[in-house]
Amino acid sequence: MQADYHWYVLGPGAISGLIASHLLEAKQQCSALTRKKESKHGQLTLKEGTINSTYTLPFLPTQKCQLAKDAVFIVAVKAFDVVNALESITAIPGFDKDMPIILSHNGMLELPNSLTSLNIYHLVTTHGAVKLTQEPTHIVIEHRGKGRSWLQQKENKADFEAILAKSFKPILFESDIQTRRWSKLLINCVINPLTAIHQCNNGELLKAEWQEVIQSLVDEAVCVARVEQVNLDAKSVYEEILRVAGETRNNESSMRQDIRHNRRTEIDYLTGYIIKRAKKAGLKVPAHEKLMSDFISIYPQ
Repeated sequence: MQADYHWYVLGPGAISGLIASHLLEAKQQCSALTRKKESKHGQLTLKEGTINSTYTLPFLPTQKCQLAKDAVFIVAVKAFDVVNALESITAIPGFDKDMPIILSHNGMLELPNSLTSLNIYHLVTTHGAVKLTQEPTHIVIEHRGKGRSWLQQKENKADFEAILAKSFKPILFESDIQTRRWSKLLINCVINPLTAIHQCNNGELLKAEWQEVIQSLVDEAVCVARVEQVNLDAKSVYEEILRVAGETRNNESSMRQDIRHNRRTEIDYLTGYIIKRAKKAGLKVPAHEKLMSDFISIYPQ
């Protein structure tokens, strides 16, 4: 018999809100963790094509929230917010380090030692979603591109994994999540900067004019990945990038959204990470360096 879980969604942002809406549709207990001072009952609306679905979503302040015993956290944030997000969760009354934390973010970073003992399950997803509005108690998420997701598989499978897989389809369980994370990193290192620099939707990258630069970026990044003991096939990565661009053709990348809203971007955790690891390994990555240079010339950090 499956346990009754209470799902706590940090934020939520576009992806965490998308996951939360599917959990609510599946009649799961779900609450949003916020920085607000008072608890409120709000609404979460999911727009999928012409269909709008609205669910009741309690908003709970992290400082006053008393966690349920069978808590599962969904944390889908920017790479530069990961550490603060995890630290805020560990400070909630009733938190236990064995509570599962489903963590999804673009880019790569290393966690401080104080957080490495947490029960983190990495989630990689190619879904495209945008948070359209966020009134005080009403969040609207538009699902603009249906993709796929991979959840880190650990030795002992828990009931919450089956619940999530049934609610947020399709999810595959991945024992080698690091390779999957690198694959997603390479996808983001191509789609995000290019669409931000050229202010285009993801589908534009399917055009012939982009293929030479995409191939160069892939070839360089695959070499860096191999130095990091991650064996990726350049042809497969290239094909996956085009597949994701096709699946989310009408979506604007998260980096393009950040630029439009004058928000901090994750360029240092994507292109910057590839350049940093390449330099450490003594590899040259001129395509990524040019991409970073073009990006900074338009959007100074």
